[in-house]
Amino acid sequence: MKFLCEFDVFHFPFDNQQCHIELITWAGTDDHVKIFGDKFDIETYYHEHTNWLMYNASLQNASIIEDGESFSEIHFFYSIERRSLSQTVDIVVPVILLSLLNGAVFFLPAASGEKITISLTVLLAFAVLLLTFDASMPSNATSTPLFDVYITTFLGCSCGTVILTVFTIRMHHRIGPTTPTARRFLKSWRAITGCNCGSRDKAIKVEPVHTFEHEEPKEWPQVAAAIDEVAATIYYLLFISMTVTVLLMLVHFSE
Repeated sequence: MKFLCEFDVFHFPFDNQQCHIELITWAGTDDHVKIFGDKFDIETYYHEHTNWLMYNASLQNASIIEDGESFSEIHFFYSIERRSLSQTVDIVVPVILLSLLNGAVFFLPAASGEKITISLTVLLAFAVLLLTFDASMPSNATSTPLFDVYITTFLGCSCGTVILTVFTIRMHHRIGPTTPTARRFLKSWRAITGCNCGSRDKAIKVEPVHTFEHEEPKEWPQVAAAIDEVAATIYYLLFISMTVTVLLMLVHFSE
């Protein structure tokens, strides 16, 4: 005998499921066929499963009246808990580490030439993990997993990281004087942080072919570095707050 139990996977992979089986003797009334049970012993009837652990089970005898005739029925109730260690190691931990790595792109100097490579690599890794996560979901699930929302959110952040990286690299190599808006932004960020943005790019020196007596200072690399620092601050604030919130909701409120 096979049956399906609808799963609420909102707290996946730390979810518990409550299932109900109802058996009714429609083939005959209580006068001809009567079913009943005494008790449901887990150790006797349950076989160990690699993904699930049954921790509670019970049965209840009842009867139903249809068209003035009584039919006996039995209700089975059981509770199962997912063995979450495998899913945690295979999915949860890699996603959190990738989310942590994603923000490290903003600390790379634009002149290093590796920012785009790392951003695209992390983006592709997120896409693969999202497919792996969706493949592990049961087909009879009735809700969207919270961790699925977490992965999708940081997949979107990874896309935004790629776009912002292209923008900052283009700005870093821009020629010409900075705009008033860029100068105001750079001045404001220096006042907030008290640091000289773009200092990490000074390690890579490029000797100009021609020098001019009244050459304007090159502030575009500093503006690009300031944008990276703002993006890194915002990203890691989002990462810390969302990761802590999601993990607390999955572990603490799953019971």
